[in-house]
Amino acid sequence: MTDLPERSSGDREFERKKREQLGLEEQTDVELFENNRKYLRKMSALGRKIIREARYLTDYPSKERFDQKSEELRKEFEELEEKRKRSEEEHGEKFESTKFLEDEELVETERLILKLLYAQKGIGYQTVDSDLYGEVLMHAVVMISDKEVEEVRSHLTPSSRLESDKYIDDKLKRGKMTRSGKGDNRAVENLKFLIERSTVDSMLGDGLESRDGPSRRRKRGKGNIFSPVESDTTLSDVVLPEDVREDLEVLLTEKKNEKILIDEWNVLDRSGLNILFSGPPGTGKTMTAKALGNHLDMDLYLVSFQELVNEWYGETEKNVDRLFNELEDGESIILLDEADAVLRERTGSSRGSDSTENRMVNIFLQRMEDHSGIVVLTTNYAGGLDKGLERRLDRKLEFPKPDANAREDIWRYHLSDELPLDDDVDVVEMAEKYKFTGGEIRNVVCNAARRAVHEEREVVLKKDFEKACRAEKKGERAMNYSLQDEEDEDKVRRYR
Repeated sequence: MTDLPERSSGDREFERKKREQLGLEEQTDVELFENNRKYLRKMSALGRKIIREARYLTDYPSKERFDQKSEELRKEFEELEEKRKRSEEEHGEKFESTKFLEDEELVETERLILKLLYAQKGIGYQTVDSDLYGEVLMHAVVMISDKEVEEVRSHLTPSSRLESDKYIDDKLKRGKMTRSGKGDNRAVENLKFLIERSTVDSMLGDGLESRDGPSRRRKRGKGNIFSPVESDTTLSDVVLPEDVREDLEVLLTEKKNEKILIDEWNVLDRSGLNILFSGPPGTGKTMTAKALGNHLDMDLYLVSFQELVNEWYGETEKNVDRLFNELEDGESIILLDEADAVLRERTGSSRGSDSTENRMVNIFLQRMEDHSGIVVLTTNYAGGLDKGLERRLDRKLEFPKPDANAREDIWRYHLSDELPLDDDVDVVEMAEKYKFTGGEIRNVVCNAARRAVHEEREVVLKKDFEKACRAEKKGERAMNYSLQDEEDEDKVRRYR
């Protein structure tokens, strides 16, 4: 038996080789899904991998590659579904997505189509291309099943159950091409297909009562004062210092047990919770707010500063009232990103603009104090916030820049299993060398991958990351220089 490699934090390769050498790969390499969302997230990652390959084979047909990739991807898909079944047996109940697909009595091909379209849509992914051409979709289904193209095509026509029952919708024409014929004679290959929002809700478990029955509908503020935020981020995805994580867990426990604190112990006089996340950009403040929504199963709404503030007298105050009135259900989280732009310290100036801002801050603080839901404020500059905010906050959490260990965890989080890395890519070295925040690390990973694609390589090399890291550092210096210039100019204006 050969020696095991030296173990490092989060080293999945160590565990894999250990299981392989012990001959326990098949028996122990199963980390069961905790819930439906965890399964859908993994399925989405694999689905997008299948779709990428189907796109490539659509543009560059190759029977040899098709056979090879089909065998690999089909095996991965079957293993994923087997893991789902074992997870459901462990929980003693089927996941919401499984119930939906079975309750609707969809055949296997229809289920595969919905899962692939769901993967393209993703949970919280806001992509321009959230739909798929029929040609690519058919290739993808055939790759992971023994279905024929004609059979897949039959489930994408207007008279098919998926379309007629509004599970999916056919969208745009390809370029200037016209649809050939009418009805079922239209060229399915030339159409784009998109999964319906109600189908996504049902797979997530938000619409299982009935496709025509009640389901939780996300609100959207009039004039877009606020908008729903969709994300599959969980607290386990966020890398936080232990003290911050502990404080966060205390707050979550409080929210889940607020009836005891209010009705039995009489230490709280309201059910609301106001939290401030402060710290440098890219340290996970907004990401944590999204994770809170999923953890508490509460809808998260982002406030639009541009829509909230209005130049006409009295309109801003009305907008603030409307925001809190429409979300006064105790089941929503209001996210005010960059709160210092809205809740700046009030001034004694009588200028019209200052007077308007002062009135807005007054009413926002009053409404926030009486709100029954959760309000999360994020800021990169807590010193610029109005002092009256402090007594209305239940907790203030500081998000520092990550240390080397935290940076390593963040690197591993953003380096997805699907990203092909060269053997010389050293995560530990990058984590120690570059003192990036989580947001900067994500930028580096994306830009390194872009370089590999640009040079038409199938793996991302160490040099791609080095160039991306240097570019990120250069951009950081440029931003700091520009911001310092603005501060200096502002000081000169005030002196004059």
